[in-house]
Amino acid sequence: MPKHNHGFTLIELLVVIVVIGVLAGITINVININAQRQRANEAVVRTNVGKICSAVSSCYSTRIGLNTNVCDEASELGTIIPTEPDLATYSISDLAGSETLGSGYVLVTGSTNGCVVECFVRNDLGSDTIGGTTAQSGQVVNQTTGSTCLTE
Repeated sequence: MPKHNHGFTLIELLVVIVVIGVLAGITINVININAQRQRANEAVVRTNVGKICSAVSSCYSTRIGLNTNVCDEASELGTIIPTEPDLATYSISDLAGSETLGSGYVLVTGSTNGCVVECFVRNDLGSDTIGGTTAQSGQVVNQTTGSTCLTE
């Protein structure tokens, strides 16, 4: 009478377990929750800096020929400084006294997790260099300090 073995051998079970383990390891590395969270936070900061920069640019365009020092505070822009994401900071700086940039410059800065995002606005809408990067007035530029930005 022939003997029929039903079931799997120990080697077959071990091979399946190893394959499942390798696939799980790859999936966990691809779906790195902390990196995804940091990318999302950087994207929010980048968007917020861009919106503040647009508000400064609009302020300048409505005040052509007037005092250029009026577009460097949130209250003068008709906007509020964002508070999201957690631990992100934002600032609006008047660079009128800067040695590298002349009068009529406003620098908008946002940072999170060591990633600094900057945008400068000139009242003449030209281009200049900020942090070693040449940018047009109103262009948002990543500047990294401490760690690299995960978003570009």
